[in-house]
Amino acid sequence: MRMRVSLLLGAMLIVAPLLAPARAVAASPALRMRPCTQGKAKVPAECGSLRVFENRATRTGRTIRVHFIVLKAAHPSGQVVYVNLGGPGSELSQVGDIADGLFLKELQTLRKRDDVLFVDERGFGKSHPIPCDLSPAGDPSAYFAHLWPRGLLAACRAKDAKTSDLAEYNTRSAIGDLDDLRAALGYKKLIFDVASYGTFTALLYMRAYPDRVESAVLQGVAPPGILNLARDFAWGAKRSLAGLVKECASDASCRTAFPHFHAHFDAVLHRVNQGPIPVQVRIAPKRIVTVKLSREVFVDAVRHLLYDPESAAVLPAIVERAYHGHTLALGNAVELITQDFTQLIDGGAFLSYTCAEVMPFTDQPAALAYARATWYGDDRTRAQAAACSVWNVPAMPASFNAPVRSDAPVLMVNGTDDPATPPEEAKAELAYLPHGALMLVGNAPHNAESPCVDRAIVAFIDARSAVGVNLKGCSGNFKRPPFAIKIPAFLL
Repeated sequence: MRMRVSLLLGAMLIVAPLLAPARAVAASPALRMRPCTQGKAKVPAECGSLRVFENRATRTGRTIRVHFIVLKAAHPSGQVVYVNLGGPGSELSQVGDIADGLFLKELQTLRKRDDVLFVDERGFGKSHPIPCDLSPAGDPSAYFAHLWPRGLLAACRAKDAKTSDLAEYNTRSAIGDLDDLRAALGYKKLIFDVASYGTFTALLYMRAYPDRVESAVLQGVAPPGILNLARDFAWGAKRSLAGLVKECASDASCRTAFPHFHAHFDAVLHRVNQGPIPVQVRIAPKRIVTVKLSREVFVDAVRHLLYDPESAAVLPAIVERAYHGHTLALGNAVELITQDFTQLIDGGAFLSYTCAEVMPFTDQPAALAYARATWYGDDRTRAQAAACSVWNVPAMPASFNAPVRSDAPVLMVNGTDDPATPPEEAKAELAYLPHGALMLVGNAPHNAESPCVDRAIVAFIDARSAVGVNLKGCSGNFKRPPFAIKIPAFLL
């Protein structure tokens, strides 16, 4: 799960006193830091890395460097907001855009008082990455047929195992790295502003280090012990598509252009259900090829299009053209989604994490039966389980999959039409958070951005409490962007 959050600037925080105590950075040869700037705006920052043991339990053998960036507060309070956008994947690759205010704009306000910390978790980005390119440019036949092409995956496994102990790359190790980094940088506690898989990381940290958490904002909640990808992806995809169909029917331009959106989607799905269908895809400016698109790749691509309101707004036009046999927009959408994830997420590390701590707890008969009864099905679950059999890392113990209890102040934010982390997950987690609160954003997908939500997040972090936050105030404020009546040029 990956969410690029794009919240609009809300209320201003009360500026912290100018004489706030400076944090004490631990003197250690393991920590490297240098002044740097981020983005076109050249926002002042610190860039660095911390050396940690690959095997945190034995503290022997190979060491790796965990890289980080700290955006500096204008009037430092000595506090830090930790940001994790999900995935799991690289965080540092997006810091420049965030510094320039292109998304996560609430941080423009929070940085008036608090530092903002981004970390590439072990295995991702700059932190000893474990790549696995399953979508080689110019040859889409394999990854249009399978989410995890077995031959490519086996080659990655053999290569990556030579330079990394694949069993040591998981969230349990990553939160240990994060706490070491917190201590080395001199922060007493962390404030979390995290999304999607980042909420999984935050909750595990809150269980392991309860006295080192100031407060937490969890957006698109994926809680350990409650999360089940087989059920939740199918559940969320079904609801999200139904919401989009309803929105299209109530929108005059979409209704006029695509009066049979739902029926035509079902027709295209029926074709894919019968077997892989031929689609066109542009792999070079002047080169279009035809490849076979499988059901498992098709349904997961649709789910990813539903993640963000901007991409969801194009789905009716893509479906309409595919229904009439014009498949270039569909093929190009699959290609763009696949390549984007390849750039943001190191595929080997992704499997080390998820095969150890998510997939072992997914094979529940009720969840699989529910998934098979939806249009999304259990294709993704079966495909990832097969990939995990190749990747072959040990599963976390059953205790890892217990729900997280925490006394910290927590604000959870969830779209009601989230195709990845349905709000039922957040509702279930709420029972374990005595100082927790849940804000549901009506009709919003995985990216529930709005000025109203941003104001609520800033107010919560400022007060360290949801008391006084209008939890229902943002429910009716989410507005989808206009539906695309014509296919955008980048998909043709």
